[in-house]
Amino acid sequence: MRGIIVLEGVLEDIAPEMNLLDALKSEWQLSSIFSKENIEKYILSFIKNTRDLKNIPEEILTMCKTINNGALELKIKESNPYKTEKNNRLNLLVCTLIDIALIIACAISSLGTSEFSKTLSILFLVCFIINTIYIVIKAKK
Repeated sequence: MRGIIVLEGVLEDIAPEMNLLDALKSEWQLSSIFSKENIEKYILSFIKNTRDLKNIPEEILTMCKTINNGALELKIKESNPYKTEKNNRLNLLVCTLIDIALIIACAISSLGTSEFSKTLSILFLVCFIINTIYIVIKAKK
């Protein structure tokens, strides 16, 4: 319903003379929707879904009991073993780019003559050293 309402609003802006219901009526004929084959398909789908629905309360109850007993376990399986290695390399690349930015910021701030620029330069240098140590530790793992 929401989609139809949105379409109606868009259609009103684009072509106010066009009626969405008339367009839908021309595309969807009741005889094609309520054909014998479609009705059989709808009934079979309804029966299958009804069978599945009767199992849901029992499964929810079992899950709730498991949670209440504190025995819920989540198993996460890594589908791609190279994914974590790729993420680690990407992390190291980002840290290296940060190191480069810190070196440039340190060099630019050291050009200043004020006390603030010298303090800022020292701060950038300390951050650079900490980030470099982090990169070295991560690269060894």
